[in-house]
Amino acid sequence: MDYNFKHYLVFSYGKVEVFEPIGFDASDFVIEQDKDKWGRDTYYGSENISLYFGNEISEPLDTERILDNGMILRHKTSGLELLLNENKVNGAEAIVKYELEQNGNTINIGEFDFGETFKTDGFTYVECKIVQNLEQAKIKRREDVKVDLFGTIDLDENTITPIQTQRMLLRAKPIFQASEWSSSDTEYTGLARYTARGTADLGIPIVGNLNQGINSASLVSKYGIDDTLGYISNVYALNSIGFPNGGLNFTFLEAKDDLTNVNINITDLVASSYSLIDDPTLIIQSASGYVKFVIKYGYETVSGLDMTEIVLYNRVFGDTELPIESLPTSFSANIPLLRSGQRLYIYFEGFQNVDIESRPFDTYEVEYKIITKIKDVKINIDAISTSISSVIEAVRYIDLMKQTYKSIGSGSVVAPKFDIGGQFYDQFCFNGKLIRQIITEPFYNDLKETVKSLDEVCADSQINKDNNYIGQYTDYYPNIDLGGFLVLPDKEFDITKNKRYLINKFNYGYEKFEKDRDEDNTLDAIHTESEWYVPNNKSENEKKVRNNFVRDPFKTESVRRRATERDNTASESDDDIFIIDIVSLAPDSRNEFIRVLQFEKSSTNNTFKILANKNFSWDLLGFSIGNTILVDGISYLVLDIESTVLTLDYTGSSSTGNKAFTINYPLTNVGFVNRTNQELIFSENLQNSDNFSNLRYSIKRNVKHWFPYLATAGKFIPTKSIKNTYFKANGECTTQFVGEPLPIKENESILIADITDEKIISQNIIKTTVTASFDKIKKLLDDMQVVNLDNTIGGFIRVQDNNGRVLKGYIQKATYLWKYEELALELEERNESDFLNITYYSGILTINEVGYDVKTSIEKRFNIFNDTIQFFDENNVYLCNRTNFSLVSFNGIVYNSADELAIAIQSV
Repeated sequence: MDYNFKHYLVFSYGKVEVFEPIGFDASDFVIEQDKDKWGRDTYYGSENISLYFGNEISEPLDTERILDNGMILRHKTSGLELLLNENKVNGAEAIVKYELEQNGNTINIGEFDFGETFKTDGFTYVECKIVQNLEQAKIKRREDVKVDLFGTIDLDENTITPIQTQRMLLRAKPIFQASEWSSSDTEYTGLARYTARGTADLGIPIVGNLNQGINSASLVSKYGIDDTLGYISNVYALNSIGFPNGGLNFTFLEAKDDLTNVNINITDLVASSYSLIDDPTLIIQSASGYVKFVIKYGYETVSGLDMTEIVLYNRVFGDTELPIESLPTSFSANIPLLRSGQRLYIYFEGFQNVDIESRPFDTYEVEYKIITKIKDVKINIDAISTSISSVIEAVRYIDLMKQTYKSIGSGSVVAPKFDIGGQFYDQFCFNGKLIRQIITEPFYNDLKETVKSLDEVCADSQINKDNNYIGQYTDYYPNIDLGGFLVLPDKEFDITKNKRYLINKFNYGYEKFEKDRDEDNTLDAIHTESEWYVPNNKSENEKKVRNNFVRDPFKTESVRRRATERDNTASESDDDIFIIDIVSLAPDSRNEFIRVLQFEKSSTNNTFKILANKNFSWDLLGFSIGNTILVDGISYLVLDIESTVLTLDYTGSSSTGNKAFTINYPLTNVGFVNRTNQELIFSENLQNSDNFSNLRYSIKRNVKHWFPYLATAGKFIPTKSIKNTYFKANGECTTQFVGEPLPIKENESILIADITDEKIISQNIIKTTVTASFDKIKKLLDDMQVVNLDNTIGGFIRVQDNNGRVLKGYIQKATYLWKYEELALELEERNESDFLNITYYSGILTINEVGYDVKTSIEKRFNIFNDTIQFFDENNVYLCNRTNFSLVSFNGIVYNSADELAIAIQSV
């Protein structure tokens, strides 16, 4: 068959027409959807066919041609000499393209492979394969190559603009922390006593006051709260006001960051107290004493006078003996706020103050004793730890995508849902280095990981001739008809099952989330792992979605805290990519914290310097040199900012020391903040919901994007439900945002009946062969790469068998053999109701939500036979199957007869 093809070799110096290569007639066009992708690759020629170029020479050219490289062409040839010369000069790196021209249309077939498939004897022939679809080939070769998004040169050594970062406030995530203490199996005794020795009768009373503390819970069994402390001595002499001298003993916590809702639970307590006078002849004129079980907290001072005290148990003693009294076995208390730098003490305290009658000198002594004993006790403390928020450098998710494609030398990106105005636009990405505002080191990423991240919302990429398209599942299955084809009568027609939907388990989760030393820290996490049972009894396949970018706010906070603690050592998370939902930060926003910090005020230098503690860095807080900040409500001009030292302009006397400062400062050049409770209207089973990032990207919300897929998987079990069988951590979390009709519970079952209308395709694969002209197939290949007006891509096709039955499907694989004008198809069958819904308004004909062009609409192509109606296109290929009039709605009306239906159609 004569296709009127012209064949061209395209060199850097020009295009040369050549003979048809041997093997060309076995070439084909291919459209293919990989098993784990929604996008479809289009190939304008087969990579499996080798082309052979011999040393044949045709008739002389009418006019000799001198190429730019100086070579003179006098005859039309196979191009052998040109290919040999290119191989000699450039070897495997040679670039020669192969183009076809047919009826004035040029098709870029691909590029010759001068590498592994290239063969020649150096004189009489060249044989090699074609690398089809150059953009696809380039991307597949480079998709797992790490690129620096801050780089200025792509992989082809072209100059590019590096990705631009933006400053955002990353709010500190409150973290649940818990610690535990226990006692050794030893009984400890505390003794507060007054000893009276014989003395001269001076006629004045003798007064004594002594106290002693005790607590046996010095063994730390769980380090959760920062910082959890222990101590050595279980019995300690107290000073006169009942405070552990120097804070050396009975200190359980020194808050590293602010701790809120500090819950203290004391259990399994075995303790007792009593008073004893070992000489009943002792005359006590007055006495006061007590035994208390106390909690004290506050900033460490020598006196402890400004500390807050919580009395759990208090027994008062007078001037007589009191018998042994056992304490209750448990106590509990709550401290709303323990500031950073404050300490918490727990101990059993005995105290006495005695006034006894004076006695003459003799050789004996008498004692008044208050005795405490403690053997066993367990202390559990949990709290919410909140550090200081910090400002980081970050990039938009869509910019990360575009820069990654750009860095490997690929083309533009079309991603309507991820770009400006799209549903997924307001997302930032960063790594561990950007948390520390390090933009002088590489920001590594690769395309394979970027494309994999799209799985989170059931999205994918497709490489087209002119762009890289990114869309969700539904965008690859639009209601757009790309044409109909007639089945070849002598070819097989089969319907098989679509294996990707024959599943009984859907596994959805994240590869990386916080797995701390203390699992209690992450019991609230929802960006972890889940499994869902799809009750298909005859299927045993599994669909697994493992998201590679980090969503977990606990993991993010763990890395952020390490970064702000000025730990400059490399971290395993330095190159992990985090992704976070963001909102704009209100103008003139400020931040504030209270910390005990070391300072130096100098009247000589007119400076006020404040030293950061190890838990934060001044240069990551978000203000700049020249700003005015407030320290304890007083305004100061910022002169210099280092990670450890803040220098302020100061006038006054010199002083140094440590003090609890309230620091209030502006957030300058910070435009964004991580979304937390904005538009959140309900939450349940979620601690600190007011400061919980990425709730709009919870597992259940993300699974909703997979409902069209799951609806097809559950097509034949419509009365059943997809049950959650495993949810790591907080499956009971329930939240609702503005615009959501009902609260969303993370582990709640999915009723298949609720999602059945979302299915787009059936569970069938249609395998057939149709006939089609070269021009029609070329148009189909082009249409499959066109971004439609509704931002979807491609569409479905119709096949009509010899019995007139119409089947519609989306291409999973299509192979077109030029020689025979045959198109072998594997189609995912489109899911359609038996009911036919037809509308015709303003010249637009729509059949089951699919619109048809003006030519089809105006001519109203249909026929009615035996009370059934059937529409067809301008090529007389049916648009739908024959449908009884009672199952047809035209402009919203079901008519009483086929004749009435026909009249209604003709009258519009």
